[in-house]
Amino acid sequence: VDRKGIRQMYGLHKRATGATVADGLLLMDEFGHSRIYETFLANVRGAGHEDIVMPIRVSSITGMRLLRKLYEQRRIQALPQVIYLDSAHEPNETLLEVREAWSTLQAPGILFGDDWSWPGVRQDVVAFAAELGLESLP
Repeated sequence: VDRKGIRQMYGLHKRATGATVADGLLLMDEFGHSRIYETFLANVRGAGHEDIVMPIRVSSITGMRLLRKLYEQRRIQALPQVIYLDSAHEPNETLLEVREAWSTLQAPGILFGDDWSWPGVRQDVVAFAAELGLESLP
């Protein structure tokens, strides 16, 4: 789905300030709120991946605990094989989120995220890697 199609589907507007994200203008609603989640959903739908992506709009820890509960209750067949974590960025909070994500992944899994430049994220990811006995990170 192209940007114009996304804007039409969700009634989005280009932000007047010209704020950008990775490859284009940040889409905002009429109240100035980011529509990244809706853009993500449109991209999942456009790629035909509704059968393998389960978007859950809650905090990361709540979402991961929910997934494990659904799996334990056999309401979903498998735990995620890939988790993208957009952390809270605060020292120690990121560590909690990374631990939750790691315990939620189906092995072998991939855990990745962003905001490496945030000191809290970097500190906690390095600490978690040390807990796992992994090579030190920069």
